[in-house]
Amino acid sequence: LKIKGIAIDNAMRQAAKEGAEGGFLTATTKTETDEQRRIKGLETKFSLLQSSMTSIQQTIADSDRAFAASLERVHADIQAARSGWQL
Repeated sequence: LKIKGIAIDNAMRQAAKEGAEGGFLTATTKTETDEQRRIKGLETKFSLLQSSMTSIQQTIADSDRAFAASLERVHADIQAARSGWQL
């Protein structure tokens, strides 16, 4: 048990030494930075997707309005033609 305690103490000292030298912290910081970059990239892509979707929705709405106006004109032309036939 005493030997295990010494081995654990040595391992803890080595880990503390490596941590103090920045090995562990540098690796952790780099990983966090890489993850933050990935998240930022995904947020940018998501924002672009939202913008594209908004633009597409606006285009559809404009198209619907133009189609409705065109249908009204056709309907009015049909009504005018019918009126002419009944006279």
